[in-house]
Amino acid sequence: MPGERLYRTGDKGRLLADGNIEYLGRLDRQVKVRGYRVELAEIEQTLAQITHVDRAAVVQQQSGSSNILVAYIVVDQTGVQQEIKAELREQLPAYMQPEEWVWLDSMPITASGKIDYRVLPPATQNDQTSVSAHPQNETQSRLLILFRQVLNTERLGVDDEFFSLGGNSISALKLLIEVNKAFSTTFTLGQILKNSSVARLGRLIEQVCDSQEHGPSIVMLNRGNPLKKPTLLLIHPAGGNVLCYDELVSRLNKEYPVYGVQVADFQHLADYNRQVKTLAEHYVNQLGTLIQHSELIIGGWSLGGTIAFEMACQVQALTGNQPKVLVFDQPAPQVNVDNSAFMTEHERLAYFAHKVELFTGTTFDTTGSQLAKMSQTQRAQVFLTGFRKANLVPDNIGVKEFQNFLAILQAHMNATDAYLGQRYSGPVFVAEAEEILAGRTRLQESGLGWQMYSEQPLIVLPAKGDHISMMNMPHIADLAERLQEVLL
Repeated sequence: MPGERLYRTGDKGRLLADGNIEYLGRLDRQVKVRGYRVELAEIEQTLAQITHVDRAAVVQQQSGSSNILVAYIVVDQTGVQQEIKAELREQLPAYMQPEEWVWLDSMPITASGKIDYRVLPPATQNDQTSVSAHPQNETQSRLLILFRQVLNTERLGVDDEFFSLGGNSISALKLLIEVNKAFSTTFTLGQILKNSSVARLGRLIEQVCDSQEHGPSIVMLNRGNPLKKPTLLLIHPAGGNVLCYDELVSRLNKEYPVYGVQVADFQHLADYNRQVKTLAEHYVNQLGTLIQHSELIIGGWSLGGTIAFEMACQVQALTGNQPKVLVFDQPAPQVNVDNSAFMTEHERLAYFAHKVELFTGTTFDTTGSQLAKMSQTQRAQVFLTGFRKANLVPDNIGVKEFQNFLAILQAHMNATDAYLGQRYSGPVFVAEAEEILAGRTRLQESGLGWQMYSEQPLIVLPAKGDHISMMNMPHIADLAERLQEVLL
């Protein structure tokens, strides 16, 4: 196709005589595990840099109905296995941790000196749980039951990592709900991810069980190296979670530290949710040492872009630093591209449902007029059913909890409509979709109106796709590459 851009997928195939394409696997060693794309060579390279590791190989194997990662390691001395596992947890995110470890005396190699993956022995699951892996107190015993129920496995000790045993973001949400119910806590998903073994989560519960303070909204999406690369802070869009950034984070160089900011408390509608300024202040107060990073980029998709802009203004006022602002296809304050500011409350909800439909491929089958005739409970049930079909919420969340979600969602949308903004002296980047989503209109000038709020020249990055598809494959791969060239 002359003049058209082709996307290099890395897949291997052949064109058959009948015109069909036969898929033959990957040209590289990229696999998909628990919904994430993982490059096996990256895990191997990280392992090879850990002290006492002589050789390392990582493969994907079938285990029951799912695929798991298996690491084969040759070490230079005995008794360092746990040390190596702990170091890898520090270096790579949870979804890149091997479920099984095989310790070899020597690595099989080919005649050319490369690892011979074909003759690696199959991983054998060890059903023997060591004494140290047994629960040491009542808190750990109760947690172990919850972990086993959520993961649907009995082969679990207190030191095993949740994600290394098949956990994913949705089952982590399910675990979060069960833990908060069982221990009367208000933990966030970020705290579960950081304390993903029974032992570590048990210690956290014992530290905070008597406290009513809400946990932080900050979630580490990729540890990275803040000494080498700028830190990227991604703010949640409408809906309150940061799962929408998974594809983007997986496409960035792993040296970039990436953090997400999400709603931490869906138990009730706190007052700070009603204004962009107070919501941004609530998040800025939780940044800790991140606020001092001179190389800080604060970004957000859709509604998250507005919150990110206000957070940058507040960080500048507090520290004098000027974080870069990255807006993913969100119009500037008081700039209307879709008439949403003039919609009724129920039309606005229906419009949000439509965008979720486009993002996930599921259907809510509802309209603003239908929502207007429903009670709050009925509306919550409609959205909960749609979110469950899209696999966006765990199956143990109820209608009552989801009513709080809708209340917070509406508060955030109303706060965005009322936000007036201010002039910002730091750099502002706008990733603007090249295609127009149905129901939106294109402004005469590029940049979605942000130039009037930026004292510096606005930098616009055209993004392939529309407001929804730009954040999904294949378009997000192209955008991630451009961000690393221009911004990061």
